[in-house]
Amino acid sequence: MKIISWNVNGIRAGGRKGLLGKLESLNADVICFQETKATEEQVAEVLFGSGYHVEAYAAEKKATVVQPSSVKWHPCQWLEAWLWMSMTMRVD
Repeated sequence: MKIISWNVNGIRAGGRKGLLGKLESLNADVICFQETKATEEQVAEVLFGSGYHVEAYAAEKKATVVQPSSVKWHPCQWLEAWLWMSMTMRVD
């Protein structure tokens, strides 16, 4: 069984950029999306015709972005974050 977890950072934009074709090429049994930035209905609309059964669960309320007044990093935290980001693969 092939399971894929994918942070799409906006599934509606992904749908316009050929997401369904990419899903077909991945040939996964289960695909879990995060950061869809869409309602349950919008996710189902983008994935309609993909051949997958869609189960979507949206946040109960939209997120609010708040700028912090200051950010303090310990040198080790900065290095860990940089290493993690440099090892993360991006699928386009």
